[in-house]
Amino acid sequence: MSDSVPLWLQVITIVVAPVLALAGVGLGVRLSRAVEERQWLRDSRLRSYKRYLVACNKYEVASQQLQASFAAGQRADQAAARELALRAIRKVVTLQESVLLLGSPDVRQACTTATGAVFARNEQARQLIESQQLNNAFDQGQDLRRAIDAFREAVRAELVPR
Repeated sequence: MSDSVPLWLQVITIVVAPVLALAGVGLGVRLSRAVEERQWLRDSRLRSYKRYLVACNKYEVASQQLQASFAAGQRADQAAARELALRAIRKVVTLQESVLLLGSPDVRQACTTATGAVFARNEQARQLIESQQLNNAFDQGQDLRRAIDAFREAVRAELVPR
């Protein structure tokens, strides 16, 4: 068989076959790594978004408790609800950083808006506490709810497989 195939073709076959096999293995490793990196990024984003949403929802609940204590005129409940709200705000701010680091531009914008709505609602509560005018002056928190919902929708849009 070696008589019918020229020597140069035999040498090329012997040299090229292993090179092509190594190139195939290298390409496979690179593609696998790229898939793993995309999956890690998606998982990290999902974890970050979930934690941020939980913190926003905790603030919203604390804010509603504060509003209820305003309506009832219960000073002791106001102080406890205010403390819960402040802890929730600290958590929102801390978790916002990971969303801003990992998120797409739309998610980052929605996160910034939601955090701004949390601060605006908190400022409103602070002003009401300082002014002592606590009867029905606290809005229903619709801006905050809309901002949280917009963040949730931005996350859904980003995470839907394309």
